[in-house]
Amino acid sequence: MKKLLVAALMSAASVGAYAADVKVTFDGEVVDETCKINGADPLVDVLVTLPKVSATSFSEASRVSGAKKFDLKLTDCTAAPTVRWEPLPNVDLTTGNLKNLSAGGSNVQVQVLDIDQRVVDLNDDTGYKVTLDANNAATVSYYGQYYANTLPATAGLVNTYGFVTLTYDN
Repeated sequence: MKKLLVAALMSAASVGAYAADVKVTFDGEVVDETCKINGADPLVDVLVTLPKVSATSFSEASRVSGAKKFDLKLTDCTAAPTVRWEPLPNVDLTTGNLKNLSAGGSNVQVQVLDIDQRVVDLNDDTGYKVTLDANNAATVSYYGQYYANTLPATAGLVNTYGFVTLTYDN
């Protein structure tokens, strides 16, 4: 019994001997601010149907095809959000594109572009700060397109997903 008591006291004493170099304090706030997206409260499911393209349209790696525009219509916003793509496990660490989750369509990914058709790296999206109109609304447009990460790009289904988050700055 005395051995257990001594061991417990020694164990407790060793915790106090640990010296930290940095204290990190997290401070934040959960707010009621939000926007409706495409007329609904979050979580909204947006389906973007890319056009059918021929596997031969990918004659070299990094070739793209089948761009399709889609909009996120923000309404009833209580504050102007920043729209940001989340880095998910199905984002390719090298290309920043969405990996194909279907068994077919090998070596093809889905690449996201902003309204100016610049590639959005989904591993490190800094976001887009929305400017609201007089009705507290805005439309944020993106494109999705096929991307051949390696050759050969083979025929088959392509299916993947990404998450977009709205954050509200002070």
